Amino acid sequence: MISLEKLNGLEERFQYLEVKLAQPLKSDEIKSFGVEYSELKLVVEKIRQYKKIFSDLTELKDIMNDPDLRSLALEEDRILQIKLSKMKEDLILELLPKDQADSKSAILEIRAGTGGDEAALFAADLLRMYQKYSDDQGWKLTLISESFNELGGLKEVIAS
Repeated sequence: MISLEKLNGLEERFQYLEVKLAQPLKSDEIKSFGVEYSELKLVVEKIRQYKKIFSDLTELKDIMNDPDLRSLALEEDRILQIKLSKMKEDLILELLPKDQADSKSAILEIRAGTGGDEAALFAADLLRMYQKYSDDQGWKLTLISESFNELGGLKEVIAS
């Protein structure tokens, strides 16, 4: 269960950071507040969406008393309940503690295994897959070293 006090506390902290960042600060304070602000921004957006759905459900309870609008209200209630459960799942994932390694770079090594030219071609396909994935995620992939075979396959590649 998600505690509303915790959600309200995160929103208050976010608002505090907004006010702090609008004031003149030292460079180390700007960095620490800026990092915390950017981490909280997505979470607070989801919290606000969650609260909006919750308030919409509360307003819908009043509409259900009207016999003319009851069927429409029941359908809307069903839709909002689905959205609320999805939003709860998203919020729980956002509230999980972050691993410090998540923000660090990684070294990727791909080597063609046993299989000769076919393994080298597969290694080249694998590198293209990782390049596409990193582009989709907005990451920067830098090739450190690469060695090709005569068919255009990769014997070995190291990327960051």
